[in-house]
Amino acid sequence: MDGFLNINKSKSVTSHDVVARIRQLTGIRRVGHSGTLDPLATGVLLVAVGRSTKLIRFLPTDKTYRATVHLGVETTTYDAEGDIVCQIPLPPDVTPARIRTALHQFMGQIEQQPPVYSAIKVSGKPLYKFARQGRSVAVPKRQVTIYAIRDIQVALPQVTFSVHCSAGTYIRSLAHDLGQHLGCGGYLAGLVRTQIGHFSLTDSIPMDSIANDSTQCPPPELTGVLIPPDQALAHLPRVIIPEAVVSRVKNGVSPALNDLLYLPPDISAPAIVRLDAESGQLVAVATYCETGQLTLERVL
Repeated sequence: MDGFLNINKSKSVTSHDVVARIRQLTGIRRVGHSGTLDPLATGVLLVAVGRSTKLIRFLPTDKTYRATVHLGVETTTYDAEGDIVCQIPLPPDVTPARIRTALHQFMGQIEQQPPVYSAIKVSGKPLYKFARQGRSVAVPKRQVTIYAIRDIQVALPQVTFSVHCSAGTYIRSLAHDLGQHLGCGGYLAGLVRTQIGHFSLTDSIPMDSIANDSTQCPPPELTGVLIPPDQALAHLPRVIIPEAVVSRVKNGVSPALNDLLYLPPDISAPAIVRLDAESGQLVAVATYCETGQLTLERVL
């Protein structure tokens, strides 16, 4: 079994719990996910199985969420799990129009302060461990990109919206920063990851739909929805090599530019690309370098 699973993670389940469950159901040890989803969040969690764990770093990284922010309350964790830090009555000027204006000010490339309760490591130790010990650790802001904020619905004290963002964006921090900007505080009350790249929630499989008493290992509910690497990496620019070069590439030899049958004319270096045989078979993943050369990253 080799490929990817688009899992709809349930609430109160950790991403690690999902990985452990897939290991149990498949009997395969090499299982990993493409990015942690907080326990209180639900939605798309991409799980790699078998050799595909080596391809996780080439998966699409942009994500889309449906978030609900509760205004007027701040918590230690920036979400509903934390202790309440303060409660502030909503000022009269916190109107739907002002909230929409404030949200749009977060669009584009921004600097974001990660929550102290997060898995980011400092000196090899996750931040949340320092926070639980009551220790303060300086964490630099991170540059992230908010591509779009849309479908804003205001039903005070809650605001719900969709956000399309880059990897590394903390929606908890966005909720906290929105509350700070409005002067009333706020925390993330609900979060659904609706998309990772071209992987959508509508195509995901709920974990509770997989039979616990299946006599087959792996169960057909998983093998029937396994996404092959070729489909998972469909977002990468396609470089085509002749069949005569395929064996050399599989032996770890990068193809020369004059070997290529097709190179996207609009490609700009550096770029991660997929090397496909004339037959359409995915052969390898490579980096198209600024020197105009191809460097193999992973051979399939």
